[in-house]
Amino acid sequence: MTATDPVHGRRVLVTGAGQGIGFAVARALLERGARIAVNDLSLERVQHAVDALAPFGEVSGYAADVRRRPEVQAMVERAENDLGGIDFLVSNAGIFPDNPFLEMTEEAWDRVMDINAKGTFLVCQAVARRMAAAAAKDQDIRQIVTISSGSYRFARVGSAHYCASKAAVVMLTRTMALELAPYRILVNSVAPGLIENPSLTDDYRRAFTSGVPLGRIGVPEDIAAAVLMLLGSGANYITGQVIGVDGGVTAGRYGLPMSHGEQH
Repeated sequence: MTATDPVHGRRVLVTGAGQGIGFAVARALLERGARIAVNDLSLERVQHAVDALAPFGEVSGYAADVRRRPEVQAMVERAENDLGGIDFLVSNAGIFPDNPFLEMTEEAWDRVMDINAKGTFLVCQAVARRMAAAAAKDQDIRQIVTISSGSYRFARVGSAHYCASKAAVVMLTRTMALELAPYRILVNSVAPGLIENPSLTDDYRRAFTSGVPLGRIGVPEDIAAAVLMLLGSGANYITGQVIGVDGGVTAGRYGLPMSHGEQH
């Protein structure tokens, strides 16, 4: 891509980039000429990601637990210093365990809410404060993209904590969009449907796919494409929106026959 690409040369922090969606987003941005800082929980996972991404462009990595404000602040400060600023944030770090509601422990609830909801808040706030300060010096548009889930809208058995956490991410995104608009900071969310991962059972994969109009489960690259659509399109009048990437699942009920048969 050329320097006229809205992504080319922009400085981006991607959290939860050790694998899956975060890794795919980081790679896609690197391929468009962005300069990337990646984060994950452990130094080992960060280094693995940096090594795998290095052939595609300029990338640095930082280990931090997004549940811990001091670690988040240190990570954001290092990324800003190394990149010379942060233009885009992709807040992706999250987990998706299954725990039946009647058996769910307080610890299980807290872990999911702390990583998915609180972690998104801490990272977005730390970056947004720096973006807002930078806005006083220029007229640039900056962007924050959160990764939520279709589960913010549709409940899923075994995922009361996960669904609640992603609903929180969506409402956090919308509120940030309102409060950060005066600083020319756009805030949107990408809501994936089911994405391929090693933990899926074959039975669940088959059952879920039957309800997907496009006939397949998503892959991390599908989500990366949506992030690029927001960050790289030059569309600077979109904020506070949730972009569903789910193969058509949220369009309506799929796979049912017509309810009344043929009409004459």
